[in-house]
This record gives sequence, structure tokens and C-alpha cells, in this order.
Amino acid sequence: MKLLFSRVFDGVDEMYAVAEKTLNETVKELGEAAPVAMPNTAYFLANHYAYLGKKITTLGELKAAFPEVKAWTPHGQRLADVFKSGFGTVMAAEVIEACKYAKSPDPYTDASGERQYWGHMSDAEVRELGVPLVTGDIPGFVVVIGSAPSGEEAAELIKGYQSRAIFVFLIGGIIEQAKRMKLNMGFPVRVVPVGQDIWAVAHIISVVNRAAMIFGAVQPGDQEAFDDYTFHRIRAFVNAFAPVPDIVVGAGGGAIAMGFPVVTNDTKDMWAVPKSLIIQENTKDFIETSLEARDIKIKVTKIDIPVAFSTAFEGEIIRRADMQVDIDGSRMDCFEWVRTLDASEIEDHSIELIGPDIDSVAVGSRFALAYVVEVSGKNMQSDFESVFERRFHNFLNCVEGVMHTGQRDLIRIRVSKATFDAGFRAKHFGEVLYAKVKSDCDAVVDKCQVKIYTKPEDLKRLRAEVNKVYEKRDARLSNLTDENVEVFYNCILCQSFSPAHVCIVTPERLGLCGAVSWLDAKATNELDPNGPCQIVTKERVVDENLGIWEDVNEVVNQAS
Repeated sequence: MKLLFSRVFDGVDEMYAVAEKTLNETVKELGEAAPVAMPNTAYFLANHYAYLGKKITTLGELKAAFPEVKAWTPHGQRLADVFKSGFGTVMAAEVIEACKYAKSPDPYTDASGERQYWGHMSDAEVRELGVPLVTGDIPGFVVVIGSAPSGEEAAELIKGYQSRAIFVFLIGGIIEQAKRMKLNMGFPVRVVPVGQDIWAVAHIISVVNRAAMIFGAVQPGDQEAFDDYTFHRIRAFVNAFAPVPDIVVGAGGGAIAMGFPVVTNDTKDMWAVPKSLIIQENTKDFIETSLEARDIKIKVTKIDIPVAFSTAFEGEIIRRADMQVDIDGSRMDCFEWVRTLDASEIEDHSIELIGPDIDSVAVGSRFALAYVVEVSGKNMQSDFESVFERRFHNFLNCVEGVMHTGQRDLIRIRVSKATFDAGFRAKHFGEVLYAKVKSDCDAVVDKCQVKIYTKPEDLKRLRAEVNKVYEKRDARLSNLTDENVEVFYNCILCQSFSPAHVCIVTPERLGLCGAVSWLDAKATNELDPNGPCQIVTKERVVDENLGIWEDVNEVVNQAS
């Protein structure tokens, strides 16, 4: 029987040998002066930059740094040696991938221009993860390596993680299984086919390390700070299907060192390590075992719809060829409206369809539809109506096979053929909106009902009515300035991911993320008085012209 330490070190040696051979061949072909870089990043070769603090820009510089990578692969008998070797394995993997990008800016694109694998992820894509990670819309990441026992089980695992909003990275045979099962993949739907070979894992660790530098202000070369950030801020884990070769075990040492547990069904020469290396022979239990190991708790909102509901579907694009119906507010009377009524006027959880359903028109047709969400609550304020309406975009985009864009009376919603065939109809828009308003806004909403209109005469009449409401809101907002409100709000929503960040949100200044307005902050404070947005007084003026208050400065100093 082979010991676990031996498997790790054999895997490290194997990765290093492939990297050395690849680097020497690439230098011989292109020369040491040839540039080497990953596209669309300011962080050079991010793993080398993070661990060695080196800005590598040419093959010659990469070759000169290679002995340092070797120094990161000690073969001692301490656990620290295993962990350090894991980081060395990651850098060796990055050498292999960097050589591919030195030869071609798009090494994973075939002759037809189709992107077979995702490979490197840009800085823009990393930054795109920031707000969802902060808000918990992405509760964690999983790296799935190898082939599942069957294509059906591969699809079940991926969709299971998607339904829990876990961001999925795929490496190896499971990618082909997902393709055969016709799963929708790509960064927008949070299922990324990174690469076929295990060294593609370098791109995933690159995302993690750049997140630490971008959001956590971790400095290149500060190994302890990177370890601390990934362990406490990045909730990630690995699923490795049997058989797990030594080279994957070597890379797994790096994952565990970063705080990412590995779950596998391989029992041959495999040694369980509590909370780090977990043997789960029943692959159907991978999801629950993994979430428990990384202490990820999924908040489930029960919604009565025939398809999945998850933030993983927010980036889904519904092409015309895949579309069942197009609800188009730019060409027809379509709108969304939140109204505050007296409790006596509302029957809680009433979903009423007034007019024909979406199955009354031919495939691919345009369809006119509007939904009016009527709410009541002792803490409900009219200012919150527009805040709720803006959130409808996120709510409906979480439905598998539904794409929502726009707001007010310029909404556009597409429903895919697959979702329609699963039984999705107009009333299910109401089920989603009811469930999310009642679960996310329960601090101010006591009762909620939804009316869905599809008759042309109703839509024309109600659109004229709602436009007057929009105009009144706009007039109110145009008069809302920093001077005529009594309080500001702070926002520390991103501190779970960027621990030193705090924003002061005012009517004229959004949070730096661009996603939190003064009204949003006000609503957040009402919904959760002990939450991330707290009232900031503006009583002790330092300079009225420049807008400086002692109260505000104190909050920034205390919260950052």
C-alpha cells in the first residue's frame, strides 16, 4: 500500500516533470525573449505573482523563476511539506498553461472558432464574482475532477450544485459527459469547463489568488496572508472521481492547504483526513458531504414552479431559436408594478391570471404581459416600491430557462422551449415574485398578492396609470439630494469578502460597487436593522461646502 505522503510527492514530481519539458520545448521554439502572459489580466502569471511576488512577462523570466518553483516542492515528512508542495504543484501547472498562451492567445479555441474549454478567466470575470460572493448569491465554489460513473450522474451533480447556486468548475472527463447531456455551460451560467488536463487547475487557483489581491488587498509574496484569505473568505471544495491519479493527489495537497476540502469516492491507496480529505463512496452524496465539510449552509426558498430556481441561472441567455415566447415591452404593453395597499384589500398568496396564458400563442411569438405585485405591511413605505421592482430582474432571472431584462414598462422576458415544455406558465411568474418578496422582504411585507394581466385593453389602461406613478417617483428622486435628507447610510455588505471596505451611501453617491443606492440602503436597514446598512447621522458639520461631518468620519474609522 502506498502512503498518502508518497502519493502527493509522486504527483508533485510528475507535474514538475511535465512543466520542465513543456517549458524547455517552448523556449526552444519561441526563444527566451518571447512574451508570456495570460490575456486580460493586470496580475501577470497570477500564481507566480502571488506566491513568489514576481512579475513574469517573458519566457526567459519564467525559466529563471523555475528553480524557485522546484524549491517549493520539498519532500519532507511534515504536513507543512505536503502543503508547500501543493503550492509548488500549482505553479508548475501554471508554467504548462502559460506556455500554451505563449504560443497562442486562444489555445482552447478550435479551427472553427469555437471555445472548447474556458482556460484563463479574465480580471473582469473575477471582479464579476465580487458582489455575488458578498451577498451570498454564490455561497461557494466546487472543482469537479474526472468522470462521473455515468453521464446522467454527471448532469445530476452539476445541476444539483447549480440549484444550490454553487459555482462549478469542471476539469477532465466530466466536461465531455456534460456536453453529451447537452448541459448549458459557460461563465454566465456558472458552470465553467476549464480544461481537459489536471494542470488546467492553475486557472482556478489564479481566480482565487486574484480575488485575494483585488478584494482582500493581499500583497504579492505574502504567503501567510493568501492562506488566511482563502481559508476564511473563499468557500471552495473539490470533488474528485475515482480513479484519482497521483498527479491529482499532488494538486489536492495545494487545495487542502488553501482550506478547500477534497471529497472522493476513490478508496485505493487513499487515506481519510478529517475535514480535509473525505472518502465518500456513494457519489450521489457528494453534494451534501461537500457542503457539510466546508460548512456551507444553503438557504432554500420553496417555490412552486416546475423548473429549478437558483442564482446560477442569472446569466442565462435565451436565443431566438430556443425561445417559446417573447414578452417584449418595447413593442407591446408590458410592465411591472409594486403597489402598497391596505391589508384588508389583499388575500395573501393569491396569484390571479387575468387573460389568456402564454400557451395561447404560437412558438416564438411575442406576448403582452404585466404583473402587479400588491403588498401590505405596517413597516412598508412607498419608497420601497421601486426598490422591490428593481429586484424583480434578479428574482426572475434565477428561474431556469427565463431571461429578464429592463425595468418598469420596458421589460423584456423570454421563456425557453425547454422550460415551457416542463410546464412553466404565466402564473409561475407570480409564484416566484410572491415567494421572493415574502422571504426577502418579510421585515416590511406582511401580505402579498400578484395579479398577472394579459388582455390588451387591461394592459393599455393600466400602463397609462402606472406611467403616472413612475413620473411621481422620478420627481421625488430628482428632489432627493444630500442636503434634504436627515441621515445617510453606511454599507459594509462587502466586508465578508473585502474586510477593510466601507461605503457612505447618500442620495447623490452610490456605493462604490454601483449596486447600492440611498433608497436601497434605507430599505436594507428597514429589512434588517442589525444588517450591513446602518444609519449615519450628519449633525456635527466640519465643512458644509465640502460635505464633511465628524459623524461620517467616525463611522468610516470605526467600520474600516
